[in-house]
Amino acid sequence: MTATRPVRGFTLIELVVVLTILGITAFLVFPKVEGAFSYVYLRSSARRLVGMIRYAQNQAMTTGREYRVYYDLDREDYWISEEKKGDSRKITTDLGGKRRLLPGVIFEDVVTSGEGKQTAGSAYTEFSPRGGVERTTLHLRDRKGEEISLLLRGLAGKVEIADGYRE
Repeated sequence: MTATRPVRGFTLIELVVVLTILGITAFLVFPKVEGAFSYVYLRSSARRLVGMIRYAQNQAMTTGREYRVYYDLDREDYWISEEKKGDSRKITTDLGGKRRLLPGVIFEDVVTSGEGKQTAGSAYTEFSPRGGVERTTLHLRDRKGEEISLLLRGLAGKVEIADGYRE
């Protein structure tokens, strides 16, 4: 006859203690991790928006037509529209279709040379077939209050991303 060894394992109390410690640790660490993602989402939203702006500018010059990038400040959406005399056609391609800012990021305001400062509703930036862009400043903000400004400057069509709220 061979002697059998008792089966070794964890008791229920030991498992509960370990799970409690893990839960408390996760509770303390999660807000810090979420805050780190907030700024990443803000920067990523700004870069995505710049990509669409540059695409609209290139389309305007390539096709010889006027284009606009629309911003819905209430829904946090943006999209490209090809403008024809008296008619506006929303672009439905992957690059120009409707997009939304990443979670926790909002349009603080949009300032254009034509309409001034807007904090609600919709606004747009015009792109001419000659490569010019309507002077526009977009202000994005995240949940923590961090802000980024996108500055679109006139004839050269230059787009600059700047930390903070810039005029």
